[in-house]
Order: sequence, then C-alpha cells, then structure tokens
Amino acid sequence: MGIGHLSRILIVAAFYAVVVPVSAGARSWSSPADDAVTFRLNPAHTNNINFTGGFSPNLKLAWSRFVPDPNWFLTPTIANGMLFIVERVHQGTPGDVLHALRLKDGHELWYKKFSTSIGDGFAAPAYDNGNVFVLDGNGVVHALSAAKGKKLWQTKLPKQYFGWGNPVVRNGQVFVSSAGDLHYSSLVAIDEATGEIQWIGKINYGGFGTPALDSTGGVYIAPPCNYYRFNTETGNRDWYVKHGDCHGGGGLTPTYLNGILFVQDVVSQNDLTHIYLFDAATGKEKGSFLANWGLSPAFYTDKSAIDRGVTLSGKNYETLTNWNVATKQAIWSYTPGNGDTFEAAPIVVNGMIFVSDGRHDIIVMDADTGAVLNTISPDVECSSHECSLGLQLVAGDGALAAGDYGELFVYTPN
Repeated sequence: MGIGHLSRILIVAAFYAVVVPVSAGARSWSSPADDAVTFRLNPAHTNNINFTGGFSPNLKLAWSRFVPDPNWFLTPTIANGMLFIVERVHQGTPGDVLHALRLKDGHELWYKKFSTSIGDGFAAPAYDNGNVFVLDGNGVVHALSAAKGKKLWQTKLPKQYFGWGNPVVRNGQVFVSSAGDLHYSSLVAIDEATGEIQWIGKINYGGFGTPALDSTGGVYIAPPCNYYRFNTETGNRDWYVKHGDCHGGGGLTPTYLNGILFVQDVVSQNDLTHIYLFDAATGKEKGSFLANWGLSPAFYTDKSAIDRGVTLSGKNYETLTNWNVATKQAIWSYTPGNGDTFEAAPIVVNGMIFVSDGRHDIIVMDADTGAVLNTISPDVECSSHECSLGLQLVAGDGALAAGDYGELFVYTPN
C-alpha cells in the first residue's frame, strides 16, 4: 500500500484542506492540572483525569479533521491549549508527521515530518514545560518547542537498534525504553533540558514498552513476564520480578496508583490476560484480575476513597467491568447488548467512563454505578476495515478527543 512522493504531497495538501472548525466556546486552555501529557493521559498511565472546572456527559462537536487513506492518526496528547498528534504514514513514504493543533478550533500551528515511524501503534507524544518529546523508530529521542516546533535537541539511544514506545517526562527527566537485541534492551533517563543521557538501566530478554512513573522516585517497565522498578535519580534497580515463562516479543505499559503497580500480561490459554497487582515499593505480588490483552485498563479513586479498576473482558471485548482494587471483586459490569462489543480502551473523566463500542459510538457512564448517562455518535467516514482500531479516546484541557484511522473529533461540554 505504499505511495510515491507526489501522492504524499497530495495527501498532505488534502489533509489541510478538510479541517472543519466549529466554535468551541469560551474557556481557559492553560491549566496544567487539566493537561493530558503522555500516553494514557498521565505518567502513571491511569487513563484517568479530573478537570478542575468539572466536566459534563453532554458534549458537542467543537471541530473535526480528516486525512484520506492511506494515513491514520494515533493517540493525541493535549496540553496548554494544544493537541499534539502523530499522523502515521504507510511504508514506502517519507515517514510519520507530528502535528500541533490549536485545541479550541483545530487550527494547524505547525507540523514536523520524520524520516521513520514515531513510537508504537498507539503512539502519543509527551509534553512537559512547554516542550514536546517523541521517540522514533530508529531509537532517537526528539525534543521540540511546543509553541513553534523548533528542534531543541535529539539523542540517539546507545546500542539500541529500534524505538517503539512512548516517552514519559517528569521533574526534568525524559524516560524511554527501546530494544537492543534478543537478550538486552534498555530503560534510559535523559536530561529534559539538554538531551544528555543520565543513566541506562538494563532490561533482560529484549523486551520494551512505555515506562510508568510514581510520585516517590520510582520508574517501572514491564516487558512480558519481566517487571522492574528503577530509581529515577540514580538508575539503580530497586527490584526485579520474573513472572511466568515468557520473554521478549515487545512491551507492555504498566500502571501505578496509590502504591500498587498494575501489569497487564499474557497467559497461555484463550489469549486472555490478567491484570497483576504488585506492591510498588517491594515488587511483592498482591493478586490479579482477569481482563483481555491489548486494551488498556483505567484506574481511579472513587468518592469513598476506594481504588477501582475499569477493564474489558470476554472473547470479543463485550463486557466492561468496574472492580475493587483491594478485594479484586467486581462491583458492576456492563454489556452493550445486541451482540455489540467494545473497540478501544476506556478512560475516566471526573467520575465518568467514556468508552467506544463497535458501532463507533461513545458511551458515557457513571463510573461508580454504571448508569448510562449519554451516547455520542461521531460521523465516522472510514470503512469498516479501516475503522478496526476503534475510537481512541483522550481527555485534556476540558475537551474530549476521539480518533480512528484518518479521523479526529474534538468535543467540549454544551
């Protein structure tokens, strides 16, 4: 499905020609607490955010954007009134494109073309302190100015032949992981201001993925069946857990919440997985909960200070379950009915679950009770084959972004 250089130019031109702006209404776009700064919304990867100004289940389309085949969008990052999104380009073309769009109306602020792919199949740029960070397929980390797209620095990860994950940034450090060979990969800490490598942590068996951060100086990485915690300042390995009989084959994204590390990993039967729970300080296992592999869970703390998980399960992702982290017991479950399934990971916004189903509708539920509050139906144009990824959802700066293949929709409260 590769296309030539001239076709690429025509596609990019068409991309810019089909922006459909709609008034988003007046609001502030600059609260750092409302930013969705990395993959799964935050450095802990909880898929959960609480807007300081509240949020509503009743949303209107602010604007939409479409890029024709064969391109598609990956997972956006939303920060400081801007939306950053990678446009994936098929093999045989110049490479992926990072776009910076104004959140309130979709206006293109700048774009940056790369010579290769950016991150993994759900790649999200990382944002911090006015800068944007991406990891390309050659194992090079790029830092750009969020306002203008100006290159600040780029750093090649040593002895790493392939980069396929998402950067995570906090407190002046950029954390990335990448693959070296079948027996050795790395977790790397980079100085956010200079691009200088601060330390390199060895990961066994060639696995990699997106690191997760806690608020106490820990960074976690979870290749299949091999889980690690490193100290963010020194790079010392705090603990390592060999869990099961597998290795390599890519990377998974762990989640941290209130002293617990959650790891989604594969088991041998029926392609199902468990969410394994570990004491984040010691690595001691604290139980598991069944879920399907591939669609990220969400975790949040409810009004009664109970930590809850939101996961998808069933052969075709037909059941969404809300469960108690402490007891590992289901609180409630929801099935769309009529043979329908879920297509993408749920997110939790101000105590409401937003999740897309096989009809490309966005179902909004009360997270604590499971009551359906609203159904949003984007005007999806892609074919059933092209739409197979489902609507990937991200919430930031008081807005909800939904994207699938070459379509991007941004919603704000009525």
